Amino acid sequence: MCSDVSLRPCSRNDQVATDVRLWLRDELATLQGHLHALISVAAERAGAEVDILMPGYTHLQPAQPVRWSHWLLSHATAWQRDAERLQQARSRLDVLPLGSGAIAGHAFGIDRQWLAAELGFSRGPSPNSMDAVSDRDFILDAVYAATVLGVHLSRWAEDLIIYSSSEFGYVHLSDAYSTGSSLMPQKKNPGTWAGRSSERKAERAAPPWLKWAAADQPMLCCAASLPVLPLCSDDHLPPLCHSSLLLPISQMRWSFCEASPAAWWAR
Repeated sequence: MCSDVSLRPCSRNDQVATDVRLWLRDELATLQGHLHALISVAAERAGAEVDILMPGYTHLQPAQPVRWSHWLLSHATAWQRDAERLQQARSRLDVLPLGSGAIAGHAFGIDRQWLAAELGFSRGPSPNSMDAVSDRDFILDAVYAATVLGVHLSRWAEDLIIYSSSEFGYVHLSDAYSTGSSLMPQKKNPGTWAGRSSERKAERAAPPWLKWAAADQPMLCCAASLPVLPLCSDDHLPPLCHSSLLLPISQMRWSFCEASPAAWWAR
């Protein structure tokens, strides 16, 4: 960014802060576009299938009759809140830190209002240089919004997995989103939905210091499978609850892991 003659008087501090905001702003916009498309499809299907009735479940037991469209829109309503959170996160990061220098600005007379307009920062330049180069709140906002969205997608996927089973049989799997079995050819597995569900289980099980970013999916927990831990009390800890856990953890493709894994697993 600072290769341009008009931007040369800048520090790595404000440059990196600006680059991260530019990248994250574009990524959130892409995610918002996909989410809006998903909400639109759910609303269209709900309107077209409003007369379909099904049992409504509590504790996985039939409770009251509901419309299929009611179930669809229950997830779309949660996705609307996710879209609002993504928009709020994107709005809060839309402040230009460039020109703040290392900590206290500089004397080169950069027109920060012009820079903000050129780079598309709608809220203009940051008001305080010390805060601008140290602020990472906007990353936490984006991580939180993406995590809640992941939880909602996991709920939707798990419902569809159950409804597509032979015991329920409410929905049929499309071949394009299904997988088979190498041993049991009669099976048609919900591969896509199960993948989304297992990703969320891995995210929930992962310790906090692992949740900053994954190598292939920045700002989101990666989809690596965590070991299934046996239930154990403080008095009887099987070997799996100790150092053997560090081996699969070390093989995952995490990044920005600064804390000690041993400290977390020992809790």
